[in-house]
Amino acid sequence: MDKLSREEVLHVAHLGKLYLNEEEIEKYKIQLKQIMDEVNKIKNLDIKESDFLVSPSDNINIYSNHEIKQVDREKILSNSCNRDGSFIGVRWYNND
Repeated sequence: MDKLSREEVLHVAHLGKLYLNEEEIEKYKIQLKQIMDEVNKIKNLDIKESDFLVSPSDNINIYSNHEIKQVDREKILSNSCNRDGSFIGVRWYNND
């Protein structure tokens, strides 16, 4: 199968609350099929006996050795124009 059906594309668009025109539907038929093909490649891998991880990135986590520094609470609070005891006061907006 070269692409997804029109109904499958419209179902995915509905889930994402997207409204597609006919040109976009045709375009996404092919693109979504390509995505599904890549997902199926990963699903079909035999990884039960393997310790590797699949990641779209080669980034490696590097943890820093930064020390936690104590700060002067009064100095920080003195910069606030709205203070509530030992807290910085903020306005609360209710959008209802």
